[in-house]
Amino acid sequence: HLGLALGTEISFQDQIKLRLGRSSADQFTVGAGIITRYFNVDYATAFSTLSKAAGQSHRVGVQIHLSQLPFWR
Repeated sequence: HLGLALGTEISFQDQIKLRLGRSSADQFTVGAGIITRYFNVDYATAFSTLSKAAGQSHRVGVQIHLSQLPFWR
């Protein structure tokens, strides 16, 4: 097992990202991201044979750009 992950990302106006791929754990993954001046939000879910027993894997990430907020200047 090489731990190889592959995927592709489609970007719309550098603000919305759609992602498809295969994780290093050999799971099919689907995700989306929203990019704004003040924060980014990313969501992904993974499907595998374990999904039937354990359920799907969901991941949410939030990145806040503190340097862009008015009170940090």
